[in-house]
Amino acid sequence: MMSYEDREQTHFDEEDVSGKLEGLIDRQLSLLMATLDESGFPHLSYSPYAWVDGFFYVLMSQLAPHTAHVESHPEVEIMLIADERDTSQIYARERAQWRCNVEKVADESEESESICELMSERHGGIVELINSLGDFHLYRLLPGEGRYVAGFGKAYCIEGARVREWLTG
Repeated sequence: MMSYEDREQTHFDEEDVSGKLEGLIDRQLSLLMATLDESGFPHLSYSPYAWVDGFFYVLMSQLAPHTAHVESHPEVEIMLIADERDTSQIYARERAQWRCNVEKVADESEESESICELMSERHGGIVELINSLGDFHLYRLLPGEGRYVAGFGKAYCIEGARVREWLTG
């Protein structure tokens, strides 16, 4: 077991860790999202996303409970987590989570059109279909503080995709 003194002398390569975090963001196709309902009870859902210029973008249906939740309480927590099949140690599964503010993107705006085009490239023609339905709208998730876990002893405070510090015991 690593002693406290050994931890103090161990440094992490911020560029390497940030690269691994960006790899997780690129590999995963969907995120988990925790919202609060009108009574304050947590609700867990998921959504496919696109990562563009430091923001997560998701298409959400007005028929989905999480859409009503973010419209009345526009703060969520999201998580990306590596597939169990790609994990050698289930207790040290690679994952990242952030607190996010949520903003609706104006329908038929230039931003909406360009992001939906990128989402279509990432997720296929289904994006064009659901975007043509009247109940789907694009939302921008602005990631704030979070945590990235790359394995045992490899936990980091993050801000967006930037690693701020290595968490030590």
